[in-house]
Amino acid sequence: MKTNVNKAKNIFIIGLSIALIISVFMLYHEKLENKKEYESQYESFLNRFYFNLSDAKAELDVILTDDIEGEHLKRSLIVVESKLNELYAILDLGNATVNRGIRKQDTFLQYSNTVSNFAENDTLTTIEEDFIEGMNKVLTVVENGLYSEKIGQEDPNLTIDEFNNILKEGTELYIELLKNN
Repeated sequence: MKTNVNKAKNIFIIGLSIALIISVFMLYHEKLENKKEYESQYESFLNRFYFNLSDAKAELDVILTDDIEGEHLKRSLIVVESKLNELYAILDLGNATVNRGIRKQDTFLQYSNTVSNFAENDTLTTIEEDFIEGMNKVLTVVENGLYSEKIGQEDPNLTIDEFNNILKEGTELYIELLKNN
């Protein structure tokens, strides 16, 4: 009788061991899948942020180098305002859905709000032009920080801390430029 009980205990222990091994394997596999999904989301976030930043900067370059005025200038300023709002929204969404460590930066929103009031007389004033040049410098610092020469666009291997530090550099330059004007 005792041998039947011992056999039953052994079978039960073996069954539990097999179930435990299968559970550990399944949890490990799920963790790997979650990590891949997170990395994909983060890469997508970085890519979207980088290309919106590049688009805003390209439009600023047009404003600064092509000596545009009138409706063309107003349309370009609307594009810049829109891209800056998108940058802010991408950061906000990244913070909410990708990783809470992604810092939201009000710098882009402040730039957007300022730019929306430019070119009231269909041309830029000297102060407005100086502001746009400063904004362009800030966006250049951020764009260069995100850029990878190896792949010719944003570096997908940037950590969130590195990303935040690049934005912090841009914000510090923004503050410095405000102090000097």
